[in-house]
Amino acid sequence: MRDTGECDENGEPILKTDVDFRCLRRTCATLFGSASGGGGDAKSTQSQMRHADPSMTLRLYQKSIPADVKMAADKFERTLGLGLPQPARTLN
Repeated sequence: MRDTGECDENGEPILKTDVDFRCLRRTCATLFGSASGGGGDAKSTQSQMRHADPSMTLRLYQKSIPADVKMAADKFERTLGLGLPQPARTLN
């Protein structure tokens, strides 16, 4: 959050976040592509995003999440206790 330098009618500072609709659309496209088979099904994501051309979806919106980044994020969320299940353990 950052201060806009403006105040509301009560004199409180107006704060703004950097999250906007473009950020949310990119996140949606990336997560939708990941959920639809891991490889990023461009055609399904294109349909979800209502794009005329799947190349636009891949070029501008749908990004891949490297496995090591996903594992680090999952571990971080588990550390915070955000309700993710523990990873399966191999029994010998």
